Amino acid sequence: MSKSPLLLSSRLISDGIDKVRLFFRSISLFSEIRVG
Repeated sequence: MSKSPLLLSSRLISDGIDKVRLFFRSISLFSEIRVG
């Protein structure tokens, strides 16, 4: 096993952070459209 679980988990966490960031961005955009 050359892949370390730490590296794998860090990659998973960064991917999750990217998804959450995209989610919040779409929500803010949606609220701007509704309010504007």
